[in-house]
Amino acid sequence: MNNIVIILLCFIIIFTGCDNQEQLKKTKRENNSELEIIEKQRIASEDSIALLNEEINKLASQKDSLLQIEKYQRLAVYDIIKQSRLNHVILGSNDLNSAKTFYSDILGFTTKIGNKHSNGLENLFIEFENDTEIELMSVSNPTDFLAETYDSLINRNINGLSFALRTPEIKKLNNYLPLLDNEFNSFRDLYIYQSLSKKKYNAATPFFFIKYKNEVQNKLIKHENGANGISAVWLSAKDIRGSIKYYSEFGFSLIDTLSIADIKNKTALIRNDNFELILIEDSKNQISGITISVTDINLLADLLNDRLKKELKIKTTKRGKSLYLNPRLSNSVYLEFIEN
Repeated sequence: MNNIVIILLCFIIIFTGCDNQEQLKKTKRENNSELEIIEKQRIASEDSIALLNEEINKLASQKDSLLQIEKYQRLAVYDIIKQSRLNHVILGSNDLNSAKTFYSDILGFTTKIGNKHSNGLENLFIEFENDTEIELMSVSNPTDFLAETYDSLINRNINGLSFALRTPEIKKLNNYLPLLDNEFNSFRDLYIYQSLSKKKYNAATPFFFIKYKNEVQNKLIKHENGANGISAVWLSAKDIRGSIKYYSEFGFSLIDTLSIADIKNKTALIRNDNFELILIEDSKNQISGITISVTDINLLADLLNDRLKKELKIKTTKRGKSLYLNPRLSNSVYLEFIEN
């Protein structure tokens, strides 16, 4: 009996051991399968990471290239505008005939009749030997956005309307400026000239670009007052620091602060390669004056004092000898005359 029990126990031990062996083998197989799955996942993950890193590197390379392209575009725009020249300043008037009489008979300018345009704009010109111009403009029955804008400004006694920068590189500007998220995105190719401007008028930056198809210099028009050209445009700005920064991106460098006319506000003189902007901190944005160079400031003073019946005084500053007509006397903007 005992032998039988012992034999049975041996069989049980043998079968249990075999079962454990089988279980161990099964567990081992399952573990190996899990390891294979994990390894495959690891390899797949590494492949994904490698592809992702490759894509990141590619994007970084493209970003570097795009940044280089944008940098080139900004430098090209800066260089083009830095070399641009002042072409003309547009001054508004409610009565063009009265403006003509005042500028010719009182101030001693030679004026040239312009045209009456279909959109309601009518103008006349004062041309100078340095190839700049004053364009005196009035509006009647405006029919488009530009004429309506100018009409609204004139009716609010804002007579400094806009100024134009002349550049031979206007097509390049048209290609680059919109890519730099700039407002200059309205290009016009007309019979006489090409222009690049903003679709919406901005009094804080009231300028546009122009290129004439036949670059003919102004005739050497003689003015009784000895004027020979516009050398600076005055801009009133709500944020003078912001304006200095804005124009610095367009090739204008800060030259100096200065005391000018009877204006007590902060002022700054900035300049590109060819002309100056005088920035004046004010509560509103607008063109508030122009500087006109003359050959003989004493001759001009005698002429104006006689015709205006005023005692205009010549002032000597680090910019030279000058005298001013304030907006009340000019019926428009500040007119600064400076001896060159």
